[in-house]
Amino acid sequence: MAGKHEEAVEAARRAVELDFESYLAQMVLQGVLHFGGQLEESVAAGELALGMSGRPSWSMAALAATLAGLGKPEDADAVYTEMLARSRRLYVSPAQLAVAAAAAARENEAIRHAGDAFEIRDPSCQVFFSGHQSYSAPLYAYSRFCELLAQHGRSDWLRA
Repeated sequence: MAGKHEEAVEAARRAVELDFESYLAQMVLQGVLHFGGQLEESVAAGELALGMSGRPSWSMAALAATLAGLGKPEDADAVYTEMLARSRRLYVSPAQLAVAAAAAARENEAIRHAGDAFEIRDPSCQVFFSGHQSYSAPLYAYSRFCELLAQHGRSDWLRA
């Protein structure tokens, strides 16, 4: 997030080298590859992380955003649909659902989930809705999302 992508990728790859079976190492590698624009590699790391972890919604939302960045909205939609189905049985962060819905180009659902996230004060908002977070880029394309930020006193999160 500090713009030192090469250092981050190197550190994350070293962590994976030290413990290939670590979900956390794979998830961090997924994120730093995404932030560095290495989207295909990010998807591969994300799929590995999800395969070893029980598919947590945090990683699924990140994967959906990466797939959208690769121009694969149908794949992002499949991830979002899985998250939505899971949310009927278990708690899934509405902020993470909002990111995945936006990645799947489902604007109305993304806005509804974002509203729910603000309503319950979902702590994931700070990470997934930050204007400095590339996962949130599809959300910022929606004027209604930017209006939600303003309504909830989070105009400081708006992208510059």
